[in-house]
Amino acid sequence: MTIEEFLKVFPEFSDHPAARVEFFLSEADNQISPKRFGASTNFGKALFTAHNLACLDNGQRVNSDGSISTGKVSGGATGAIASKTVGSVSVSYDTGSTSFSDAGYWNATPYGRQFWDLLKRYRRLPFTVVGRTSWP
Repeated sequence: MTIEEFLKVFPEFSDHPAARVEFFLSEADNQISPKRFGASTNFGKALFTAHNLACLDNGQRVNSDGSISTGKVSGGATGAIASKTVGSVSVSYDTGSTSFSDAGYWNATPYGRQFWDLLKRYRRLPFTVVGRTSWP
């Protein structure tokens, strides 16, 4: 997957430094196997990259002139609203309906949760056949 292909799918990351996007795309090449994901390999790589960019983005991006711009890609909680407050604006979400109990770090962003779901769907674990290996 190229940076151009990635940004067509996830244009919200277009203001990230190209080197950072390319780094995570390269890391996705190392960690996402076509043997495991088949036709969904590029989708897995894109979600992996988007999740890492959203997690590591601290709201500051270095511009080409060296200055720091602010702005954050939303990667926070989603789900049904569990409570709200109007004075000083507050909201909380029921994240239990949109997160996986065993996903840990991948629950941090919507991209990660989708990647985790993809991992679970394409789970290919080693298996053992129990029985005799030779006939008497």
